[in-house]
Amino acid sequence: MANIQKRISQDGETAYRVRVRMKGYPVQTATFPRLTDARKWAQQTEVAIRQGRHFPSCGSQAPHRGGSNRPVRAGASCLRSLNPRAG
Repeated sequence: MANIQKRISQDGETAYRVRVRMKGYPVQTATFPRLTDARKWAQQTEVAIRQGRHFPSCGSQAPHRGGSNRPVRAGASCLRSLNPRAG
């Protein structure tokens, strides 16, 4: 579910912060100068999460919904980015 907050800076500029929260997934946030952009991003992000297409970083993964108890393994590129000695 998306939550949109109107934010007014000290210099008077308006920004809209969007938080998309769905059970079992990390909170996704973004800030936009226009309300229409904020609503569009919120809707697209919710749909992408439901369809399993939203992977903002290699550290966050959709919850495992299969029947086995095998852990889900991160891709090789994610593992390389976690190792400080990897080149």
